[in-house]
Amino acid sequence: MPDYCNSSDVGSRLGLNSAQRTQASSRLTTAIRRATLDVDQCWRDYGRVVPSTGASSGSDGLYAQTDTLKVIREVCADLAAAYYMEDEGTFQTTGPDGTLRGGVLRERGEKNLMQIAHLGTV
Repeated sequence: MPDYCNSSDVGSRLGLNSAQRTQASSRLTTAIRRATLDVDQCWRDYGRVVPSTGASSGSDGLYAQTDTLKVIREVCADLAAAYYMEDEGTFQTTGPDGTLRGGVLRERGEKNLMQIAHLGTV
């Protein structure tokens, strides 16, 4: 089953270089699968067919990129990065106010996911 995003998408949000992405590949894959399932479930919650229905898988292991799937790729990467950070117990803050970075990514991802699932397309 192809995913909506890949380890490069998630790794860039986490600030990981290619060697670090390789070392964390199984954890990144787990976070990506979880985010992919959450995306599909959110679409089902709105009574819509999951966005990957009918999409062909590309050579890079992702679904062929339509406009909607390009946006979902970004959302999936945000969610997967948040899940990875939460699972790793990383408490990096985003600024002087002390907001946890993982929470910010999760909030942004969930907000964008609900908006696009509600609309059904980009």
